[in-house]
Formats: sequence, C-alpha cells, structure tokens
Amino acid sequence: MGPYVWAWIIVVVAVPLAVYAWLRATRGLPAVATRQGLAWLVGLLLLLPAPIPRFPGHYAPAFLVFVFESLFQQGGNPRAAGLILAAGAAFGVLVLLVWVLLRRRGKPSAEPENSG
Repeated sequence: MGPYVWAWIIVVVAVPLAVYAWLRATRGLPAVATRQGLAWLVGLLLLLPAPIPRFPGHYAPAFLVFVFESLFQQGGNPRAAGLILAAGAAFGVLVLLVWVLLRRRGKPSAEPENSG
C-alpha cells in the first residue's frame, strides 16, 4: 500500500475518534439526540473527499483541501472544496431535520386530546 492509501486509512480511523471526542466534550448538553446528530454531521464533514488541485485523480478530506488552498497556497483555488463542504453540510442538516421531524411525529403527545 502506498502513502495515498495509508493517508485515507489514517483519516478513516481518526474520524470516529474525533466523533467520540466530540460526544465526550458535549456530554453535559441536555439534548442527547441533538448531540448525536451534530456528531454525525461533524463525522460527515470530516470524511467528505475533494479533489486535490494540481494532483489529478487524488482526493483528500475537503476541509483539509479548503484550508490548505485558502491559507497556504499562493493563488490557491479552494472553491471546489468549499462547495463540497457547503453541499455536504446542507445535505447533513436536511437529513438531521427530517430525522428530528420523524422522531417527533412518532412520539406520543404529552397532552391528552379533548374529544368533546
């Protein structure tokens, strides 16, 4: 296995550790489902791949490409990575909203209904 494969193996191993750290750091928050949903969203954003400019056929986590192209590359082009991150975040938030709505729909109401 080459360094490219090893880099992705490290990312795939590190992301669950980062999500676990996120859950541990936010364990004091009262909304457990919200914490878990945000942890899922963080994991998604950390794993999204983006093409590496000037290296056709190679990908890296979009947040890393965005940071390096924005801050460290003279004349860098972070647009593709930024769009991938924005689309991934929008998709993740949409999925979380649908999940929350479905969970609330399935819960019984706390107030009794008046049938009269």
